Amino acid sequence: MEKTMKPFKSHKEQVQILIERGLEIQDQAFAESVLSNLNYYMLSGYLYPFKNRSTERFSADVTFEEILNLYYFDAEMRSALLFAVNHIEQRLKSVIAYNIAEEYPDNPLIYENKNFFKNQNEHEKFITSFNAFVQHNSTIPFVEHHIKNYGGHFPIWVASELFTLGNIKFLYRNLPNKLRRKVSSTFDISPDVLDSWIDNLRITRNMLAHDRKLYQTTWSKTPKLPKKYRPEKPLGNKLFPQIYLMKLMFPSTTLWSLAFKKIGTVLIDYNSKIKLKDLGFPSNWQELLQ
Repeated sequence: MEKTMKPFKSHKEQVQILIERGLEIQDQAFAESVLSNLNYYMLSGYLYPFKNRSTERFSADVTFEEILNLYYFDAEMRSALLFAVNHIEQRLKSVIAYNIAEEYPDNPLIYENKNFFKNQNEHEKFITSFNAFVQHNSTIPFVEHHIKNYGGHFPIWVASELFTLGNIKFLYRNLPNKLRRKVSSTFDISPDVLDSWIDNLRITRNMLAHDRKLYQTTWSKTPKLPKKYRPEKPLGNKLFPQIYLMKLMFPSTTLWSLAFKKIGTVLIDYNSKIKLKDLGFPSNWQELLQ
């Protein structure tokens, strides 16, 4: 049976609901101001772990400022992690495009040929998605140039610049096995492990790009880790394994040092406001990430 849809509540009413449920709010005007710029539903995600399911009341001594700090932490961590993900995404595009072009130097459009791939139905989904993205970005100069001068065809090294991580996932999974091995060898792993890494990176990137909650969040998937990369203790399924994966996939140790510094700065700034265990960080996290 469907529940009755909840009615609209003003910012003032939203604050009163939070107070009635036990959230400590010292400055109601400040809380109303925050809620005028931050969706109540977004903030409620950070309140959920502190809510008693049967009474609908929050744990004692939880304050509005504490919950707001968790939101601010997530916002800054997402920014730091997007820096890392963008570098990895570029590496994947470059490695895949280069290996395809190197294998078929006289056919830069080989990726358009369904007979080139293991599964033609999967290829059709990939091409449909890719073409939709091309149309969505048709005013970008290099896209417009190839539409005007080459009938909308892009050599693989150009097409790869338009690939989303979703495109990369389906393209790589469907490549001939020889090419799959060549690409995965760049990361010193097997093709099935790289499948897992790409999919985990895709999920995390979508969460980062769409402002999804990171703190206390459980991931639906975790990356496969070969024995040589596997820590002594399991890493669990919160944020940390995804950051550890980023380290493993990064283009260079120098660039990773910069990414690690950005991540570390956020953790230091919010040290007194968060609990590392709520992010899945083990006690030796610095050793694992450096």
